[in-house]
Amino acid sequence: MDVTLSILGTGIYLPPAHAVCEVAAAAGADVSLYVGWPRVCHALENDHPSTMGATALEAALADAGVAPAELRLLLFAGISRDHLPSYSVAMEIMQTCGAPGTCLGLDMTIGCLGALSALDIAQGWLASHGGGVAAIVTAERWSYTVDHGSVASMGLWAHGDGASAVVVSQGTQHPAKAIFRGAEFTTQSDLNGTVLVKYGGTRHPVAPAGANPAERLFMGTSRADIRERYDLAPEKRIPC
Repeated sequence: MDVTLSILGTGIYLPPAHAVCEVAAAAGADVSLYVGWPRVCHALENDHPSTMGATALEAALADAGVAPAELRLLLFAGISRDHLPSYSVAMEIMQTCGAPGTCLGLDMTIGCLGALSALDIAQGWLASHGGGVAAIVTAERWSYTVDHGSVASMGLWAHGDGASAVVVSQGTQHPAKAIFRGAEFTTQSDLNGTVLVKYGGTRHPVAPAGANPAERLFMGTSRADIRERYDLAPEKRIPC
C-alpha cells in the first residue's frame, strides 16, 4: 500500500520585517559583531499563534482547492501559545477556519522540526484511518521573548514571528504539487533546555518582580559549542 503523502497546497503569513541591527541597536546592544539574518519579522499587536496560523491555513486551503469540511486531522506544530493549556491552538484554528467536529485537532510542542515531525505523524495517522485530508500548521510569536539589548542573546536576535501551513492528503483525487515519502530524526537530549523560558511552568510558576516572564535564556551551553557539534563530519558527531 502506498502511504506517501500528497502535498496539495501551502500558505504563509509574515508580519512586517525589521532590520535586526536597528532593532538591537535601539535596545542598546553593540551590533558590531552581529552575523546572521539581516531582517526579522515581528508580530503586530493582534498577531497571535492562532490568528497567524488560521491566516496561513486559509491560504493553504485556497492553494489546494480544498474545503475546510474535508479536513480529518489538524496538527499545530508550533511552540507559541495564545494561552496556557488546556487551551488548544489547533482547535482555535479549526474553529476560525470552519473545520468540522469530525476533524481531530492536536497540539504538538516541537519547535524547529515541528513541520517535519507533523508530516511524519500525519502520514501514519491517515494511513491507519483510511486516508483523507489533513493540515499542518506552524506559528510562532517569539520576538517579544528576546532581549535585543543583550549581546549574550545575539543568537536569538533574528528569531522572529510568522506562520505557515500545508494541506496534505492520502488516497484522494486531489492533484499533488509534491510528494512526502517520510522523515528520519535523531535526538540530542542533553541540549534540552538550552534555550529556556524559565517562568510559567511548575518549577517557577511566577516571575519575580522586575523580571520579564517571557524572556528566553541561554542555559550553560555556548553557541560555539552547539555549532561545533553540527560542524563535525557525520561519522564524528556526538551520538544521540
